[in-house]
Amino acid sequence: MTAPVTGLRAFVRGIFWSLWLPTVAAPHAIVLVFTLVRWPWRDAAAFVAFSAALTSFCLAVFVAVVGGLPFASPPRTSGNTAAFPITVAFFAVAAAVAALQNWLLFRQHRYVIVASAAFAAGAALVAPLSCRILERTVMFELERLTGGPQRLFQALADETVQT
Repeated sequence: MTAPVTGLRAFVRGIFWSLWLPTVAAPHAIVLVFTLVRWPWRDAAAFVAFSAALTSFCLAVFVAVVGGLPFASPPRTSGNTAAFPITVAFFAVAAAVAALQNWLLFRQHRYVIVASAAFAAGAALVAPLSCRILERTVMFELERLTGGPQRLFQALADETVQT
């Protein structure tokens, strides 16, 4: 291992920000520029703020479920038999949420601002917890990857000493 374990917190934060910048900050800055051309500034700002807050919240949640060592573990090749029903359920829920947003939330600017603030606060609360979970996952994976051969060779050495 080339870095101390105490450096994992910075590594995990780097993972989060390396995902947040290209998936939240950059696209929403571009969307804001294009929406300001066609929409009133209040509508554009409310839409982009809500979208960025919701995307940040989703990213903060999904960082906690990263499996393995991020950017180092090979993808799992085994298929999940429940993937199709889960995908269908996801799109059904997404359609319901989109309808709810259209008919209830986006009718008043103050509703959008409150929802944006709620999702931004949720992201600010969930992101550190998710990063700690990911940090533990990384520590476990590093222990598994580096400790496994040592244990194997130690067991072989103990076995040869006994014989």
